[in-house]
Amino acid sequence: MEEGLLGAVIAAIITSLVLAVLNMYLQRDGQKHAAKLQQGQWDKEAEWRREDQRIAMGLQVHAQDAARTDQRNEWERQRTDLQEQFEKESLVAVQEAITRLSDASRWLYLDKLGRYNFARSRDREEGEEYKPDSNIAEYSLEFNRMRFGILPIISRVRNEKVRIAAQDLYFMDRDMVLLEASTWAGGRIYGGDDPVQIQERRLPQFIRMVGKLLRNESIDDEDFPGITLANGDGYLIRDGEAKE
Repeated sequence: MEEGLLGAVIAAIITSLVLAVLNMYLQRDGQKHAAKLQQGQWDKEAEWRREDQRIAMGLQVHAQDAARTDQRNEWERQRTDLQEQFEKESLVAVQEAITRLSDASRWLYLDKLGRYNFARSRDREEGEEYKPDSNIAEYSLEFNRMRFGILPIISRVRNEKVRIAAQDLYFMDRDMVLLEASTWAGGRIYGGDDPVQIQERRLPQFIRMVGKLLRNESIDDEDFPGITLANGDGYLIRDGEAKE
């Protein structure tokens, strides 16, 4: 009987040990599984964070690209605005300069021609002197001040038609003052045209062309033939040319 009791105790101990070992194994396996699940969760979360970072970085790069594009567009708009402003300022400046130079050269030319005709006149009384316009000194000062500074103003004009027209008027204005009256009276230059009449025809057209550009209108319909020392006003058809 004692042997049976001892066997039962031993069996119970062995069973307890087996159960303990089995329980320990199951716990360890459960811990491994839980740890694996936890590690998997951490890996997923890490991947999610990396994906969020990639998306955020992509959005940041896109935003930076968009910002750079907007900045370049703004710079281009400002550059275009400055160019347009500079062009309009240049047009206003060249119109004012050519108008002032033409006005001064006209009075100086008429005074020089008047002196020339007076000197050649046989109807003047003995001792009579030529009486110039009271403002002739002011016109001379204006001409000398403008003639040396007007070419840089003309060169700033981008529109070729207006720029060439301004150059033609400038060179004729200069010749009206600097060439001798006898040269003009002989009809050997500018096709024998009266330069004052050329001014009266072409200066208003020049001003009209500038006005159109300032209003952002086209001047393609404006025909402005060259004014040359040899042929004068390109608009005129002379008798000799007409007969040919």
